[in-house]
Amino acid sequence: MIKTNLAVLMAERGLKISDIYEATGISKTTLMAISDNTGKGIQYETMDKLCNYLGVTPSEFFVYFPYSINFDSILKYDEFDTGFYINCFLKKESWESSENIQFSINQTSLINELIGYDRNFDKYDFSLYVECSPLKNLFKKMPIQFKRSVELEMIESIFKAISNADASKFEEIGSYDAPTVDFIKKLNSRKDGESTAFIALNFEDDSTLFMETKVKIKKHKLLLK
Repeated sequence: MIKTNLAVLMAERGLKISDIYEATGISKTTLMAISDNTGKGIQYETMDKLCNYLGVTPSEFFVYFPYSINFDSILKYDEFDTGFYINCFLKKESWESSENIQFSINQTSLINELIGYDRNFDKYDFSLYVECSPLKNLFKKMPIQFKRSVELEMIESIFKAISNADASKFEEIGSYDAPTVDFIKKLNSRKDGESTAFIALNFEDDSTLFMETKVKIKKHKLLLK
């Protein structure tokens, strides 16, 4: 994986997008895409202007992490071990691995145990708990520029798996995992709109993340806003 280091370089220098735009003439839209790493590429001329303005080399402008990380969006269930999960595929050179990323919907007891106290979830439409410990060691080595995008990709893949799931296939599931099945059923009857979610990504270390976010529901599908 490769990303630009522009956001970090800007923060180190106390710069804003508007500052770079005025100095280089590069459009604000382009600069935002480069800073957020949402673009598909960067032109040589643009990179040359930015490196000259920031006083860095191309190797300092980019950050590289020698792993490929991809998530599928197929909902799977293992009643004897992981419960509901999606697969995460890892690759580095000739090494490849697949990990199960377990999750639960509206299992607030798991989140409270992680937080260490009983949180009031009444203001949220639903909660999502994700067991990320299979990725813990990888996240320890991962530059910060990659972590946010991997976290968001994981959440979006889970949302897609839930949105595409057929609840009737899981009717025999025990009571512990029933909240997830109930949520899948309710999603199929919900009108388009907006929901508020509380999401916990448990890495079993300092990387553990709690986030409140708005979720868009469109044609019975969950979408991060």
